[in-house]
Amino acid sequence: NCDWSSDVCSSDLEGRVRSREGVACIEITEPSPSRLMVAEAMLLAGAVTAQFGIDRGIALPFRSQLPADLPSPAQLDELPDGAVRFAAIKRCLSRGLMGTQPAAHFSLGLPAYVQATSPIRRYGDLVVQRQLQASLEGKTPMPAEDLQDLVSEVDLACREGISISREDQRHWQQVWFDNHKQEQWTAEFLRWLRPQDGLGLIRIDSLAMDLAASCPSRSEPGDRLEVTVASVDPLADQLQL
Repeated sequence: NCDWSSDVCSSDLEGRVRSREGVACIEITEPSPSRLMVAEAMLLAGAVTAQFGIDRGIALPFRSQLPADLPSPAQLDELPDGAVRFAAIKRCLSRGLMGTQPAAHFSLGLPAYVQATSPIRRYGDLVVQRQLQASLEGKTPMPAEDLQDLVSEVDLACREGISISREDQRHWQQVWFDNHKQEQWTAEFLRWLRPQDGLGLIRIDSLAMDLAASCPSRSEPGDRLEVTVASVDPLADQLQL
């Protein structure tokens, strides 16, 4: 199962641009049995922890996701398998929610879920472990009202951090394309973003990236396209493919 809103997992390769001593480099993460095993173990731990908290009446920062109206199996069968189908599903999903009341998580197919396995890098996971520790030691965990205030602060800070990370990634992505603007790539058309402006979503397999690009007006999901850099200016935050 995949949580497309937060703990993103996909069978596709994922390419990200990193700055290595001021040089933009693409690093591609490949799926492997070990990575899948770790991801599934983390999801299992989150599900078990959520149920433990519910059974003991411990307030926790539960993560949930509203149900989505997904394309029908017949509609998905009409689309090419792989990145095109994944893009069609992903566009229907809402972002994850956080609150102190357990609620279903649509993408994971779980009645309740918390993130609990990374207390060093995620403050919310540390809160979960402190709540569990207090209960196991016979102390009184933080009440739901106080935890909700803390969750709201953490959620806002996390979203700000994600926004900064995306801006950083976009900048170095533009720097990379600026350094390779004479090259050409083969891409797959995934779907339209703004058809009135000719803007579509494409996937460049060799870079393992989904990107916005100006596309021919008759493009259909699964079409193969040749992609070049039309213009790029990292300082002005501009990239046109």
